[in-house]
Amino acid sequence: MSACEKWCFDANNVGSRAFSHLREFYIESCPKLTGNLPSSLPSLTLLVIRDCKRLICPLPKSPSLRVLNIQNCQKLEFHVHAPWYHQSLTSLYLIDSCDSLMFLPLDLFPNLKSLDIWGCKNLEELSVSASDVSPNFKSLNSMCIRHCPNFTSFPKGGFAAPKLNLLTINYCQKLNSLPENLHELMPSLKELQLRGCPQIESSPMRPLRIRISNKLMEGKQNHSDPLFARLEGLVSGHSPSSS
Repeated sequence: MSACEKWCFDANNVGSRAFSHLREFYIESCPKLTGNLPSSLPSLTLLVIRDCKRLICPLPKSPSLRVLNIQNCQKLEFHVHAPWYHQSLTSLYLIDSCDSLMFLPLDLFPNLKSLDIWGCKNLEELSVSASDVSPNFKSLNSMCIRHCPNFTSFPKGGFAAPKLNLLTINYCQKLNSLPENLHELMPSLKELQLRGCPQIESSPMRPLRIRISNKLMEGKQNHSDPLFARLEGLVSGHSPSSS
């Protein structure tokens, strides 16, 4: 729909209620679309928005949403002050989108299983709410952060992800450390992929060998540590074109 510019509602606002049973919504390749999406889609479980570079409106309020995939939508707004928006989300993909996003509170996604952030150029940190209780992301299985040049930090003190088995961090040039207490808070971690993060000088995970910027950095090699046995694969690489 190359000529579509906006979603128009009728005078009585019936259009905002016209999709109360909609479960899947795809918006793709609408280069002139600027906004006025439905404000509420209560039954929506899957939302995909791709290649809509002028879309600037907030996402619809969808309390049943499970999968959110946003690609090449740099102006799209992502809610970080509305915790009720993402309670049911299990998969989040942000690819070259949401340029206004500077921090992403992980607390927004208590049931998240997969997080993939790629090319969010202004993202600086993943955060959690200040609390005496360490946050526990009990469902998280994989986390990938790639090609985010201003990404600097994970939550201070770390975050518990007991089921996390894959952590990928690629080409985040300003990042200077991995999540704190990695070996204690992520006991199921099996694979760590680390590329293009030159400021990370060493890993808090003692038994690991990590290839960083063509240099092999070795931690203390304690092969009797059970963590060493759990980490079955460690992918390394040198080409900036790799993911």
